[in-house]
Amino acid sequence: VDALMVSGRGGERVVSLKGGEPAYRVLVEAMSEGAATLSRNGAVLYCNRSFAELMGRPPGKMVGIAVQSLVADAERGRFRTLLVTGEKAVAKGEFNLRCKEGILVPVNLSLNRFRGYKGQTLGMVITDLREQKRRHAEETRLQLAAIVESSQDAIIGKSLDGKIVNWNLGA
Repeated sequence: VDALMVSGRGGERVVSLKGGEPAYRVLVEAMSEGAATLSRNGAVLYCNRSFAELMGRPPGKMVGIAVQSLVADAERGRFRTLLVTGEKAVAKGEFNLRCKEGILVPVNLSLNRFRGYKGQTLGMVITDLREQKRRHAEETRLQLAAIVESSQDAIIGKSLDGKIVNWNLGA
């Protein structure tokens, strides 16, 4: 990123990044986590490839999208609160973002303002939680299966039509 589009009281303006910092640019593009720069109202000014891929869009098509429009309807109020908090301090929260195919993707969002730009822009890191959630569900399933198997009580599983489909040793 060589420059940012910043909206303020005087309107929109381009802020050039002095020095370019190519090493940081390479790092942000190589991250497995998504990264984005947002306007104060939550519109994407820039995003790395990982965030764009997570949302199922090319990076150039992400610019201008309001992140709030990607957040699940029931979570939008909480996201607005996260944006306001992110203007003052680090703000984090779990949300479901709707990718291009309409599928909800669980993510952790971490927001913080860029201090050098008078609080006009926010940095956001997006962590995909799908694998973590899948592992947690599998661990829970295995724990429940172990409880059923080790129970001395009879536990019998039946299909909806009443046929016995499984049972534990207690049965």
